[in-house]
Amino acid sequence: MGIMRCHRNRTVVGIIVGTFLICGMFIQSEATANQQSTHLIDPGQEELFPLPASLRPAVEFWCKTFSEWRMDQVVLHDEEHLGVIYRILEIPGPVDEGLTVSQRQWVRSQETLLASELSSVYSDLAAGRRLDKDGQELANAIERGNGRIEGASGRVRSQRGVRERFLRGLEISGGYIDWFREAFRSQGLPEDLAYLPHVESSFSNSAKSSVGAAGMWQFMPSTARLFMTVDSAVDERLNPVTAARSAA
Repeated sequence: MGIMRCHRNRTVVGIIVGTFLICGMFIQSEATANQQSTHLIDPGQEELFPLPASLRPAVEFWCKTFSEWRMDQVVLHDEEHLGVIYRILEIPGPVDEGLTVSQRQWVRSQETLLASELSSVYSDLAAGRRLDKDGQELANAIERGNGRIEGASGRVRSQRGVRERFLRGLEISGGYIDWFREAFRSQGLPEDLAYLPHVESSFSNSAKSSVGAAGMWQFMPSTARLFMTVDSAVDERLNPVTAARSAA
């Protein structure tokens, strides 16, 4: 996500952090997940963290991404209207932290196929033609998610589930969260900012991005040097507590 390096992501980051707070950072068992309703937000939690109606679909989307959808699943959805979920697909073959080239190609092919189908649905509706079964299912998905068919073919995106990764992050975070909360409290900031590494790195201190960000807090080298030591001998981005204090 790169919170420390990309201001354009602030809205998305806010939604995701709010998701952790509203959802109570709770990972459900398979049995519970299969029995749950489509709404994951507890009304009691919403009293503590008020949720504008306009953000509800986005928060529910990220709740499912982090607590329900598995890493071997990919969700095809509308980029703008996150309540519009078209398909939840099983990724073929063994799945690791990163997808293989063939798996990424498969995901792109599914996006392309769906975009083509949505384009046909739009054309049929515009011409007043009756939709077939598959087309009607897509139209129903758009209606349920309060989306719009116009331009939908250009808004198809995919999101891989991170349930297992998030669970590992929860287990790791227990050893750091008190230090992190103190770092933000000492600066007069909300202590719940301590949960940001769930978004940044899933609390993996070995996390490195393709553009050079490193550590739990995913500092870029140029930003990190403003607050800590980063040189050929020492990289304090890899010290979780130092990086947390620098983030604060």
